[in-house]
Amino acid sequence: MDKDFLTLCKKAQEIINSTNNSSPSLLMVRLGISHSDAINILEQLKNPSDSNTQIESGLSFSDYDNLDGHSFEYFCAEILRYNGFTKIKVTQGSGDFGVDILCEYNGISYAIQCKCYSSSVGNKAVQEVFSGKAFYNCNKAVVITNNYFTAAAEETARLTDVELWDRHRLKELFLIAKNNGYTPKKY
Repeated sequence: MDKDFLTLCKKAQEIINSTNNSSPSLLMVRLGISHSDAINILEQLKNPSDSNTQIESGLSFSDYDNLDGHSFEYFCAEILRYNGFTKIKVTQGSGDFGVDILCEYNGISYAIQCKCYSSSVGNKAVQEVFSGKAFYNCNKAVVITNNYFTAAAEETARLTDVELWDRHRLKELFLIAKNNGYTPKKY
């Protein structure tokens, strides 16, 4: 993949993260690119191909699908670190009030619950992280998974303002982390 294209993808991801807006028009204006280039970048960020997520060590994004819960939390923490999150703390295993990672991004505090599942994540995870957000006095609550979410989880998240980061979003973060120097490893 062309280095300039990867650089544009990284800048686009930063814009999307900071504005919470992934419109082609925004990328066209901010990056000074054509509509077709903006669409290509958004497609790359939504669906990075296996060749783009394959890494020198032989590990690929899908190699992280079989991690145990705590290892997945450390994997997510590393990915977040290489995406510009700071003050990252993986909480203790039990008594964490539904929060696995505490961190900040641009001065905004996050309570994150990580779910490495072989099936869709239900609304219990959303309810737990919503409560954990209040307990830890965070600005935002997120559930991040290597899979997807049930309709009930999506509805609960909408009502509670919890962000859901599914497999596509995690893969985007993985690609950005890799482009920022992250070297995938076994957890």
